[in-house]
Amino acid sequence: MLQLYALCLGALGARCNSEVLWLRWEHVDLEEGFVWIGQERRAGQGRERHRTKSGKGRWVPMTARLRDGMKAHFAAYRFGGSSWIFHHEGPGAPTSPASGSGGSGAPS
Repeated sequence: MLQLYALCLGALGARCNSEVLWLRWEHVDLEEGFVWIGQERRAGQGRERHRTKSGKGRWVPMTARLRDGMKAHFAAYRFGGSSWIFHHEGPGAPTSPASGSGGSGAPS
């Protein structure tokens, strides 16, 4: 998982805490080869939950290497119960992205 994380940082040109750690499977289009880097909204509220630095979302093309890595990661983890690509548990991790609790700001 760490190798894919580093690959996302380099291949997508994305920021670590504010963009890559917030990626969900719904943001990845494996067929077309694009990843959505953008804003998240809380369900039922008009306020933004997560913002990129620019405040704008964007579709970013995947390299062949990243696409292969995402496909392998998808096969191994997609149906493990988390909608997040890079999920973690432990002290400081929020109990859910919508809860806003926890210290790291990264999704669980």
